[in-house]
Amino acid sequence: MALVKVLNSGYTDITTTDIWKFSFHSQYPTMKIALQGTFNLTLTSNGDGSYNEAIRTITHSLGYRPLCFFHAVIGSQSIPFHGETAFPNSGILDYYGSEADPIFTSVIGTSAIDFRFISVFDVQSTSVATINYIIMLDEF
Repeated sequence: MALVKVLNSGYTDITTTDIWKFSFHSQYPTMKIALQGTFNLTLTSNGDGSYNEAIRTITHSLGYRPLCFFHAVIGSQSIPFHGETAFPNSGILDYYGSEADPIFTSVIGTSAIDFRFISVFDVQSTSVATINYIIMLDEF
């Protein structure tokens, strides 16, 4: 069986036996990544001042609600989201800005995650959210 090791930044001795110097070591249980990626959600003005949204679904087909980490960049705001299944009844995690700011929502399901970028009021111009996500695998 192959051995895979990744050292933490600042360490160079790959033969060390100090497990705390590794960010990954295949002989020890660590969380594994099922999926990761980046995409953009874009809101454009609909011209009538009403609600609009952009939706993206990422299919993971894991059969359970996974631990997830999200990071959104909306304009000059950098917003981390921790998609832990700490909300067992709804699985909904939200970011709400001021009344005029768009809302970012993620819904974690057993086979997919829905990302929504919502504006309760019509956006004045195009607004783009760049979403980075990591979906963890529930096995060691």
